Amino acid sequence: MILRRRLAALVMMALLCAAAAATAAPKKDPTPTAHAQRAGLTHIVEQVQHAAQRGERPVVIVDIDDTVLDRSVLHRLATGNGKDGLLASRRGHSSAFDAMLSRFEAGEKKLERDLYYLLGARGMFSSRVRGVHGYLRAIEAAGGQVIFVTARQASWRADTHVALDKAGLLRGLGRRQRPLVMRPDGFNGSSRFKEQVVRRIGGKRRVVALFDDKPKNLRSMKRAVPEAIAVQVTFKPDRGTHVGGDMLVVDFKHTRPLFRKLMIRRSKTPVRRQLLRRR
Repeated sequence: MILRRRLAALVMMALLCAAAAATAAPKKDPTPTAHAQRAGLTHIVEQVQHAAQRGERPVVIVDIDDTVLDRSVLHRLATGNGKDGLLASRRGHSSAFDAMLSRFEAGEKKLERDLYYLLGARGMFSSRVRGVHGYLRAIEAAGGQVIFVTARQASWRADTHVALDKAGLLRGLGRRQRPLVMRPDGFNGSSRFKEQVVRRIGGKRRVVALFDDKPKNLRSMKRAVPEAIAVQVTFKPDRGTHVGGDMLVVDFKHTRPLFRKLMIRRSKTPVRRQLLRRR
C-alpha cells in the first residue's frame, strides 16, 4: 500500500513537471537586430566567395579607427567632462586637450587634431573590436582581400603598423601583411581621399563591401562603387539595423559565433583549423 502511494506521488510529480515545462515561456532568441546583422555580414562573405569563383579578385575596404580599433577610452580622455571624465578638465576649459593646448599657447584646431591622433596612433589607448578578427579572416578564407583605407596621415605609417600588429590585425591568412592605404600629408578631406582611393581600386577589382564608422565617408565611397555594400560599424546597437535603407549598421560583437559557422560550412582545408583556433 505504501509503495503504491509513493508510485502515485512520483507519477503526479512527473505530470506536474511536464505541464510546467509545456506552459513555460519559450527561450528568447537573439534580438532581431542581431539576426539582421548576422544575415548581412554572412551575405557579404557569400558575395566575396561568388566573386572569387568568377575571377573578379574581390576586395573589402576597411577603416581602422573606431571600426576595427576601439578608441572609446581615448575619446573619454580627449573630452574630459569634470569629475566624470577619466581626465578631469581644468577650470575654465571644456576639455583636457583644450587645457593642454592653451598652456602651450597653441589653440589651432589642426594641432588639437594632430595631438589626438598621435596619442592613439600606436594603439596606446585602443583595443581590437571583439569579433572583427575572425570576420576579416572569414572574408580572406572566402577568397577576398582586406585593404585598410584610413584617413591617418602617411607620416604615421610606422605607428599605425605598430597599432595594427598589437591588435593582431596587421597580417591576415598565411601571415601575409594586409595592404594599408593612408592619407598623404597635407591632403585635406578624409571623405574625398577615401572616395578617390576606392574609385581607383574599383576600376581594377570588385569592391564587395565598405566598412567605416562614419556615414559621410561611406556615402562618399559609395559614389565611387555604387554596387558595394556600405557597412557602418557602431558600438551602439540601439541605433537600429539600417540607416537610410541602403546602409547596414553592425556591432561586431554579434559576429563571434558567426565566422565559425561560415568556416565550418565552407572550408575543408587546413585554413579551417587555423581559423577555429581560439585566440
